[in-house]
Amino acid sequence: MNFDQISENKVLPLYILPPITWWSTLILTPKSLLEKHENFIKGTLRNRFEILGPNGRISIHLPINGGRSKHQKYNETEIILDKSWLSSFKKTIVSSYANSPFFEHYETHFFAIFEKNTNLFQLNSELFQWVNSKIHLELLANFTTEYLGAGIENLVSEQKSYPQVFESKFGFTPNLSILDLIFNCGPRSKNYV
Repeated sequence: MNFDQISENKVLPLYILPPITWWSTLILTPKSLLEKHENFIKGTLRNRFEILGPNGRISIHLPINGGRSKHQKYNETEIILDKSWLSSFKKTIVSSYANSPFFEHYETHFFAIFEKNTNLFQLNSELFQWVNSKIHLELLANFTTEYLGAGIENLVSEQKSYPQVFESKFGFTPNLSILDLIFNCGPRSKNYV
């Protein structure tokens, strides 16, 4: 990791299941804040994350109520996770991780989080806590009290390799969602962040 690039405090965007490098940055800057009062920004990781499936990288997008053209506050953004979307989402996750060592330990609670949330910010906050608890990071979710502007510059750029379900087919694939690490390494995930 390039510690010289990391400043003492940051304001980071709260993504849905962010990549491992985002978590590494947060660990190195534990006094950082998570931006709560920004406008929802289209085309970002706030409602999208990447995993590795049997045919390569898969980008999972959560549908936003009002579509892409609606301007709204991030903490007021509603998502539409109807039965059809949830069914497709579950099939994608299962086909990607059913053979991973820790999938069966986490799947029930993981899917339950998606089934009960309709607000994107609330979902991302709860997933932040879920990740935190599964890999024992003990990070606090300190949110901004007003808009400060989140930045993603100077994120940790190096990532340790870890075992992946489809590694024999694709080699190690970096910059995936933290979900990939959790399902593959479970409590040992902390060693790779």
